[in-house]
Amino acid sequence: MTDANDKRSWCSDEDFVAAWQNEEFESAEAVATHLGLKVGSVQTRARNISKHFVEAGYQPLREFPKRTVTKKDQAYWAKLAEATGLSSDEESSDES
Repeated sequence: MTDANDKRSWCSDEDFVAAWQNEEFESAEAVATHLGLKVGSVQTRARNISKHFVEAGYQPLREFPKRTVTKKDQAYWAKLAEATGLSSDEESSDES
């Protein structure tokens, strides 16, 4: 069931492709925001349109750079634990 405030956005394929290919937008998130669509919907639509372009003998739509994933090494977890006030096992065993 959809909320009354939930509005579905719609745009034509021409508008979608124009936005996707627009150099002003550097990510799928930016295109989604511009069009008022969900990021997942925009990514799926771009893949489908691109596939159809290639099958018809045209160039595919451009690809945005992959999102960089933060490496969660020991330093990351230590910083997170410190920020949340957690103590390490070594500190809690010293207090016993």
